[in-house]
Amino acid sequence: MNQPEALEQLKSKRKELSALKAKLSTALRVKEETFKDLRSIRDKIKSRSQKITNLKQERNALTDEVKKLKGERDKLNDTVKNAATMRKQVDEKKKDIGNDTYQDPRKIKILIEQIERKIETEVMPFNKEQELNKRVKELKAEYKKISELGQIFQAEKVAGKEFVESRKKAQESHKEVQEKAHDSQEKHVEVNKMYEELKSLREQEKPINDKFSSQKKEFEDLKVQADAIQIQVSELSKICNEVEDKSFKDQIVEKTTAVKEKLKKGGKLTTADILALQALDERD
Repeated sequence: MNQPEALEQLKSKRKELSALKAKLSTALRVKEETFKDLRSIRDKIKSRSQKITNLKQERNALTDEVKKLKGERDKLNDTVKNAATMRKQVDEKKKDIGNDTYQDPRKIKILIEQIERKIETEVMPFNKEQELNKRVKELKAEYKKISELGQIFQAEKVAGKEFVESRKKAQESHKEVQEKAHDSQEKHVEVNKMYEELKSLREQEKPINDKFSSQKKEFEDLKVQADAIQIQVSELSKICNEVEDKSFKDQIVEKTTAVKEKLKKGGKLTTADILALQALDERD
């Protein structure tokens, strides 16, 4: 390849390389802009996914609490039922015994002791003693009845208190169950909402990802072309430099030959002649 042909090809390839570099720069800018959009939507997807994980953990924790509270509430409801049954049983015993003749059991006990002492210490007719013994028997029966009634009243008091407290706790427990269940449901609704947003974001991601993949391939193809042209430009530049160097050396050799002939003939050397000789020495 002669110098003019090499120079012409070098010029053409440099022009082609310049155009490719311009396209490559544009392709890089467009690709990076698309990547920013893709990264932005992927950050949103990551954020939603993490939020879904957190919400599901919170929801599950609340659901577990609800289960536990329901168990406690059911136990309290059983306690309320048992207390109500106990109250009913106490009321039935009160009806069986009757409480219209209620007296202070201490007074009855004192009266019994007084009569028994009288029987033991005093002399009296047999019929009178029988009458007092009968009275003691009646008083003892009444004392027993009143004592039982007192126990029933105490049991009624305890049962009533337990019923009221258990019912209050059961109501509070039921309220807490409802509140926790409501919170759990809200978390569940929010999770579903996040899933819908995530689905929408993934639908948006696909065309952007496809676009980025296409632009990335275009950029890589252009780079392969530019690298190939760059190699050709480097080779042509090397060839042109070698041709140019050879041509210059030929010119110097031709000039110095003429100068040497001038010296042989005794001619006077000009400044240009001297420079030509120096150039040849430097080349050698």
